[in-house]
Amino acid sequence: MAKKLYVGNLSYNTTETQIRELFAPLGEITEVNVIMDRDTGKSKGFAFVQMQEDNAANEAIRRFNGHSLENRALTVSEARPREVPREPITELHRASSQGAPSPAKNRSSSRPSKLDLSAKKIPSTSISVESLYHELGISKTSISVWQAWILSQRFPDIGKCV
Repeated sequence: MAKKLYVGNLSYNTTETQIRELFAPLGEITEVNVIMDRDTGKSKGFAFVQMQEDNAANEAIRRFNGHSLENRALTVSEARPREVPREPITELHRASSQGAPSPAKNRSSSRPSKLDLSAKKIPSTSISVESLYHELGISKTSISVWQAWILSQRFPDIGKCV
């Protein structure tokens, strides 16, 4: 079965051909993908190499992790699945176009940058603002205008008292 490897700490000048030549003696290479910056078209300094055989991929990790290529010590490991962002950028753009406060405003280093509501059990009925803050375990002063706006979107009845 094919195994995908992450190859990091590449020189920005390293080409797909150089990577292919480095890994080729260990086994069949299915794919080499040097990740390029969308705006500049230059390498981001890492790549993915897919090898046909698991044994060859494991040998590549053992042999090339720390190997010097163009005076840079490579980082070679098994590739992990790409993480899906929590809040897609399209949602942020949509929110800002609907009159949401800018996330950069009222942001202080002492305040949390993100309010995680996923683990909180919040009643679905109408509740007061104070009750919601209490349920979330936060104080009114600990959240930003942006976070308050997100709460008001998630809980439309936030201003109604029970």
